[in-house]
Amino acid sequence: MPDPAADPGIRLIEDEALAAAVATLSPRDRQVLLLAAWEGLDGVALGRALDLSRGGAAAALSRARSRFREALGRADRADGERGGARP
Repeated sequence: MPDPAADPGIRLIEDEALAAAVATLSPRDRQVLLLAAWEGLDGVALGRALDLSRGGAAAALSRARSRFREALGRADRADGERGGARP
């Protein structure tokens, strides 16, 4: 499995908690989120890029966003346990 830290999309994220959360995602979830967030793809264009139907792309994006929220929540809780705080 490729090293998530080597992913240029992750290296561009300046917020450490966000980068850590993205790094925990599967390569597919990272791809879906980065295409939507950085490339601005949605609907049919996102489906084409992922070789999915529009509905399949929407479902993949919804699942990836859900897993990202969970990962970010874990990172926030871990940071809180260490005494840190996100601005």
